[in-house]
Amino acid sequence: MSNDPPPPYPGGPSAPLIEEKHGPPPATGAATTVTVLQGEIFQGAPVQTVCPHCQQAITTKITYEIGLMSFLLGFLCCFVGCDLCCCLIPCLFDDFKDVTHTCPNCKAYIYTYKRMC
Repeated sequence: MSNDPPPPYPGGPSAPLIEEKHGPPPATGAATTVTVLQGEIFQGAPVQTVCPHCQQAITTKITYEIGLMSFLLGFLCCFVGCDLCCCLIPCLFDDFKDVTHTCPNCKAYIYTYKRMC
């Protein structure tokens, strides 16, 4: 019989002991579909996409709202010396307004394209 010490465990005698923790097993049977929308495709025109709420293939419905660009252009007109009526002109044109995309089927909000100066 030999009185030799047992061989070192993997990692050597000075290796730290690593405790592995395992989470609960993944659920089986239920699949979840996640739709990721890319903001750069939503601009000033309706877009064909899949609604993240009702999962239907749609063309978005758009509405225009006065946003930051309209206000900034109005203030710029004021500072240049235009009268009050001329300062409101940027609020009348859709090209200066923010565009909100909604689903025509379920009426859910999808995205707002904010116009930048």
